[in-house]
Amino acid sequence: MMLVWVVIPLVLVVSIIGIVGVQESFAEELVISVIGKDVDFLDFEVDEDTASLILFIDAKKNGISTITIPKDIWYIADNSCRAERPFVLIDGEEVKLGTDFVSYTTTSSVFKIDLPENAKEIEFISTYGGPPTAFDFGKQCWEPQKLRLMSPAKQISNGIQPDSVNCKSELKLIFKPNFSPACVTPETFLKLFERGWTAYAKINVKIYTDKPEYKLGEEIKITMKNEGKSDVFFDFKIGFSISDENGHTVQSFGPGNFYLDAPKYDVKFSPLDTYNATWSQKDSRSKDAYVLPGTYTIKTNFVDIEKNSYTASTQFDIIILDEYYELREKTDPEFISYFDKADIVFVGKITSKISGDVVPEFFWLKFDVDEYFKYFPASGKPSDLPLNLNITTNEGSWQNCILTEGKTYLIFAVDEYDLRYTRDQHCFWAVETPHTIVDELRKISTVLYG
Repeated sequence: MMLVWVVIPLVLVVSIIGIVGVQESFAEELVISVIGKDVDFLDFEVDEDTASLILFIDAKKNGISTITIPKDIWYIADNSCRAERPFVLIDGEEVKLGTDFVSYTTTSSVFKIDLPENAKEIEFISTYGGPPTAFDFGKQCWEPQKLRLMSPAKQISNGIQPDSVNCKSELKLIFKPNFSPACVTPETFLKLFERGWTAYAKINVKIYTDKPEYKLGEEIKITMKNEGKSDVFFDFKIGFSISDENGHTVQSFGPGNFYLDAPKYDVKFSPLDTYNATWSQKDSRSKDAYVLPGTYTIKTNFVDIEKNSYTASTQFDIIILDEYYELREKTDPEFISYFDKADIVFVGKITSKISGDVVPEFFWLKFDVDEYFKYFPASGKPSDLPLNLNITTNEGSWQNCILTEGKTYLIFAVDEYDLRYTRDQHCFWAVETPHTIVDELRKISTVLYG
């Protein structure tokens, strides 16, 4: 036997002691009480080896007594936190308790027992001995219940982290903008949430670009990271969208439900998870065109585990030097239109020309590239660009691309394979060199790419 509690003897108690102030203190004020006729409560022991509780009493007459045992002292439950009815012995002899003789308050177990005259000992025994015992389960179940009886401030002062604060069952946890917790009704929760309060202390998804400002056509590297301490959830895929100053979406990476059913938000994005993307500044609404200079917004939407909605965003600028516009104004507008439409503009010599088997007017052209004037942003620096390119042409459709093997041309080509040099690009305009437009485009390219 191990003595773990000391109480002040009570004689003929008429009210349960220690319940007042239960939200602020437990072990200091809650004590076992025995309320009955001519019964003295003397002491108790908790035997942790047998998970039993023994009360020492002195019953001077027969009669029913009400025994209140705080859950902080002894409480038994099953592994699902359902309260268990103990075995009860009086002076070593088991007594059966009817359903009406066992009840539970928020903080205590209450038993009504018919005590015989001269009874000296009441023993409450765990329904199964374990390990773990029903007493062990009871302690595990009671601790979070006990926390819910404390105010959030009291829980914090007892060492509980803000995002681990427990609220009473009818209240919901919410956090002020400074992340201090509060327990409020569901109706108040919604109103405060609309004012910027959050459902979790550490919902913190951030979006970053590798720099705040980019030249026209320069690749933009984007990273989204969950820097909080809570899982968040995306619908269908993790990702974000990019929109221009008019709110038009110019590119999307990942997010969106492409089905007709309601959003599920079942794709988890855990703390420290990252999502990376690179944007080539291509407008998804027109694969042949780059976006215009301006301020762009990267934005994503997600929910927490309770389906509360959140948004994360950041902005960056796409700029272009005034010199670029001045050079464009001095250049033949027809060639400027070709330049804007093209994914690749280069000067190169045709080293081979192979006819297609099915469409005789279709040819594969292999070029040795002398110089690039426009290239995929994702390709890196000009020094990293391929020295050889495979270009296709259909001389029936693109009669400005009827080319001769062995000659050197200025080529304007479009790409249909996600801007990869490993796949063919299509010539839509060509000029045999030398030609004055080459020098003009070289100047534009120098300003554009630096």
